[in-house]
Amino acid sequence: MKIRGGSPLRTLLIECVTDTAFIAAHSAGRYAHRHAQGKATHSTKLFSLIEESLAECGITVRDVELICAGIGPGSFTGIRIGLTTARMLAQVLSVPLVGLKSTEIYAASLAKNPGEQILAAFDAKKGRVFGGLYIVGEGNILNEIVTPGDYYPEELASHIDSTARTVIAGDGAERYREVFSKGNQHIEIIEGFMPDGKSAIDLALRTYAADSGSFTDIEK
Repeated sequence: MKIRGGSPLRTLLIECVTDTAFIAAHSAGRYAHRHAQGKATHSTKLFSLIEESLAECGITVRDVELICAGIGPGSFTGIRIGLTTARMLAQVLSVPLVGLKSTEIYAASLAKNPGEQILAAFDAKKGRVFGGLYIVGEGNILNEIVTPGDYYPEELASHIDSTARTVIAGDGAERYREVFSKGNQHIEIIEGFMPDGKSAIDLALRTYAADSGSFTDIEK
């Protein structure tokens, strides 16, 4: 991916809305990501994951030019930890901070074929999920069918087009697999799914370009 006027920004992405922390990084065409499970991870291992991801890209936190963070929907505690960390780093480094919808971070790694639907759903407890439903457009751009939010699984499932191939992922999708797949022969459920670094970072750069207006020509 190239951005008019220079190389893509050296980017760090922090996603903590589920029990699994996900970190992605980019510099000079190199992408990396790390993830670790467990609620305690967010407060005890987050900086180690950040350092490892950046090191794989050949940089340190001082070199980062753009910080991105998942803003939910998801666990309030996870969102708070992720955003607090991202905001602190952005302030210390004096670099831009961009918020990304957490379901879109997951869905971006699944967007391969235009016309397919993608459902990302996280377990919200008490019989509900934090989820969002998308359809893949040209260039594998995600278009919202159902705005990310807090739903009963049945409510979210009612918006799935049973005639279109649908890929679903996330611990909420796995927990309520029977609800989402009932009577639908075109659904693929991916267990234990985590985003990949390149897809997440490319989403972050596109979002920053659109939000800031600083860059207008992005090419893959």
